[in-house]
Amino acid sequence: MEEQYKAEIEALRTELAQVKLAARSASQAVASTSATMNTRMPDFRELKEYVSTFDPKVPSCLSADIWVKSIDDTGDVYEWTNAVRLHCARLNLGGCAKLWLESCPNAMRDWATFKAEIVKGFPSKKNPIYYHNLLSSRKWKPGETVEEYVYEMLALGRKGGFDEETTVTYITSGLRQYVKRSGMTIGKVCTVETLLEELRWIDSVDAVAASKVADPSPAVQSAQRKTLKSITFM
Repeated sequence: MEEQYKAEIEALRTELAQVKLAARSASQAVASTSATMNTRMPDFRELKEYVSTFDPKVPSCLSADIWVKSIDDTGDVYEWTNAVRLHCARLNLGGCAKLWLESCPNAMRDWATFKAEIVKGFPSKKNPIYYHNLLSSRKWKPGETVEEYVYEMLALGRKGGFDEETTVTYITSGLRQYVKRSGMTIGKVCTVETLLEELRWIDSVDAVAASKVADPSPAVQSAQRKTLKSITFM
């Protein structure tokens, strides 16, 4: 009888060991699948959306060193491999940067080489006078949202090495036509955030005024009807 109990206990131990082994294998399979999902290759659309185009001809384009850093920052968040970062950079070259790549085939050897070569090919030169002229001549254009105008100016200011308060001065100077429509003025602001808040407030005042003109109160409507009748019977 004792031998029978020992045999049963041994069988149970063997079965328990098999269950543990199966559970461990399943856990490893799940972990492997999760790792594969986390390191999947992003598609073409994602690579184009996550990173801005590098086109040195565009004044508001990031400098080469900041641009490659933005790819690294994005890659760190999404756990991109260096190969993915290199592919992303190649897809987002524009203008003369594409021609540069064709003339510098060694740049595609690896991500570290690409970063070094593109920074060497497009060195960051901050010319305050050049950017002063750009910022001074750039005005808000009808059909352009204030956010588009403000953030483009902010990018130019950063490339020129100006602090935020100085850049805001250029921005407000270029918004005179925009503000003139409402007959209001922009107060003293030093940050982009404060400036945008004030511009949105001006927009809200304009919207209220426009709604009153489009949908006057009953008293105004009555006065308008009386005026119309008097004109009709004259």
